[in-house]
Amino acid sequence: MLKVQLGDVYESGNRSRVVWSVDGLISVPGLGQIVRLVQIDGLGKVMLTADDLMCQQGFRKVRDVALPLT
Repeated sequence: MLKVQLGDVYESGNRSRVVWSVDGLISVPGLGQIVRLVQIDGLGKVMLTADDLMCQQGFRKVRDVALPLT
């Protein structure tokens, strides 16, 4: 199982990169951990299980965040 903490940063997308931050964690018996992601440079919000927060789902953990200047 993936270890997720508040404040972890993930990215999704290939050409149009979207950066997400872990905003909340909920433990649900029988289902596992639910992760709430908020889009750093936008208005998007996503809730998914920690098991779904893997590379196969299009999310990659980011070590250093560099947002483009607009």
